[in-house]
Parts: sequence; C-alpha cells; structure tokens
Amino acid sequence: MYGGKTLATAIVNVAESILGDKSAKIVKKLEEAGNSREALSSAVDGCYKLIRLTIDESRAEEFRKAAKDLLARGG
Repeated sequence: MYGGKTLATAIVNVAESILGDKSAKIVKKLEEAGNSREALSSAVDGCYKLIRLTIDESRAEEFRKAAKDLLARGG
C-alpha cells in the first residue's frame, strides 16, 4: 500500500498531478490495466507513448519516471 492507496491508485494520482486536465485518457488506460505489477508496468509504458504523442515529451518523461519509481518500490 502507498499511504493507504493501492499501487494502481498511486500511479493514477501521479498521472493526474502531472497531466492535470489532460489526464482522462491516461487515467482510463491505467484503471483498465488491473492491479498486477506486470499489467501496470505495461500500462505505464503505453501511457508514456500516448503522452509523448498527444501531450508533451517532458511530461511523458516525468510521468514515466514517477510511475517507474512507484513500481520499483515493491508492494
């Protein structure tokens, strides 16, 4: 748990904080991924690509780093 949250919720919160009002598609993709570390890792990679293409490369990098840090912490 991450401050009482699941790993998936923690990653969604990261996406919302970095992307703001542009986070809807990313949040949906993350929520549909499930809660396994492997599924979330794959979803993070897909979201990174989507953010790079549709929003901003620097925010994509920021999201990927923060999400991968959460994934690396274990759980």
